[in-house]
Amino acid sequence: PFEDIIEGRQIAEGTEEGHVRFLGTTIRDEKVDVALGSIRLMSANGKEENVHIFGQNNYDEMTGLYNKQAIHRYAERVFAQQPDHPVHLVIFDLDNFKNVNDTYGHLAGDEALRTVGGIIRDALGSNGVAGRFGGDEIMMVIEKADTLMALRAILRSIRTNVEHAYHNTGKFYEITCSIGVATLGVAGNTFEEVFNVADKMLYGAKMKGKNRYIITPFIFAFILASKNKCENK
Repeated sequence: PFEDIIEGRQIAEGTEEGHVRFLGTTIRDEKVDVALGSIRLMSANGKEENVHIFGQNNYDEMTGLYNKQAIHRYAERVFAQQPDHPVHLVIFDLDNFKNVNDTYGHLAGDEALRTVGGIIRDALGSNGVAGRFGGDEIMMVIEKADTLMALRAILRSIRTNVEHAYHNTGKFYEITCSIGVATLGVAGNTFEEVFNVADKMLYGAKMKGKNRYIITPFIFAFILASKNKCENK
């Protein structure tokens, strides 16, 4: 058994970002160590509050990302707070994914989704969260990209690594992705408004030849953020 205190984002209903305590045990077999346990929310004074079990009901088994309900809930909560820093909603889609499933079978498609899930987790790091929104569509909320260069670095890493994952590997197919990005305060002020614009940006990326990302005008996000900071002082 083990116990540790970590700090990070929480997806369970009714919680906020803060300190949590992880209680659990490690089960060992010949191939892998599996940690099982629960996460308990800690208040500012260190007292234990409500208990939330973070099980498979919050995660997508195929990609290892959050599932549709969890990422949707998280995005709505962030947008409702109307933060004064740029928040970007990203819609990701694998190009010609249906052809991979139809031609090479669902096992090939499942393998691609697992690979892509790992690529997205590595590229995002602590800068945002991601969840599988359905099929091969993934939604991301990026909050810690305060410059256009930082945002592009994340998107470029995802696009490039997805493209290279199956390039010259001996597979009979190659996989690429298209990405649409919209920013809170630029594309709209609600989750629905920003999602619709991000979806249009994704459609534009598909129409322009796929294997690319398209971002809504970015500079206005910083004008808005600066204005909000001044007003809140």
